[in-house]
Amino acid sequence: MVVGDQQQGGFGTVDAIMALMVLAITISMTLAAGTVAAKLSRAAIEAREADQILAYLINDENTQAVSSSGNSGKFAWTLTVEPLAQSDLRVCRRSAEVRATHSQKSYRLVLDEACPRQSGPTG
Repeated sequence: MVVGDQQQGGFGTVDAIMALMVLAITISMTLAAGTVAAKLSRAAIEAREADQILAYLINDENTQAVSSSGNSGKFAWTLTVEPLAQSDLRVCRRSAEVRATHSQKSYRLVLDEACPRQSGPTG
């Protein structure tokens, strides 16, 4: 009967080792998933902030300059306003680009609209 007890003890050790291996794999996979989730969260926050800056630049009617640029927190931005064609209806293209300084990702928004009236004498 001693021989049978020794054989069962070996299987118990193998079972314990397998349980520890499953536990170790589960923990490492959970940590990897957490790392990926954190990276995706940072990317989503950056994209949302870039979208807000782009919307402000495109919709800011006080900006009549041909080209302007600047920095806004973690972003460097450029706004360009250029006429597309000379005709009775002047169409201008407002192009805004934002580049994240940390990730170097670039976000761009383009809008074609009627050009603002030139101030000065009419006639």
